[in-house]
Amino acid sequence: MLWREFGEIRQAVAAELGIEARPLLAQDPGERELALRLAEAGPDGLQVAVANARHAMAVVAAESRRDRSVQWLTGALFSERSWRRAVGATIEDAKRPRAEKRAAPGQPPARSPHVGRVEPMQPADYQEGDQKF
Repeated sequence: MLWREFGEIRQAVAAELGIEARPLLAQDPGERELALRLAEAGPDGLQVAVANARHAMAVVAAESRRDRSVQWLTGALFSERSWRRAVGATIEDAKRPRAEKRAAPGQPPARSPHVGRVEPMQPADYQEGDQKF
């Protein structure tokens, strides 16, 4: 039932965005992952797990609308890491633009000040004595 709902959400968002999206794979591992998430909840937690699944699907639908892509609407949602991320997010989080730093038009992308390490060019540039690591 939830897997079918997820496929319908994928197609509805794709139609809303005016893009063509292939249906979810017939043998998608995400379907088994979804079943595993529900089984992990046990009989007493099944209603909460179903509510969490619907919440996670709503979060990735909002992310898909924000990014104008159905890349979020795949069975990978139900893998353990993606599941935790989506269940823990809010719809408002998903609608918010990503916090990526973008360079001004015509400027090279910003580089992290912590990228790489500068090594001396010549052996003579090293200090004398034993190096401790």
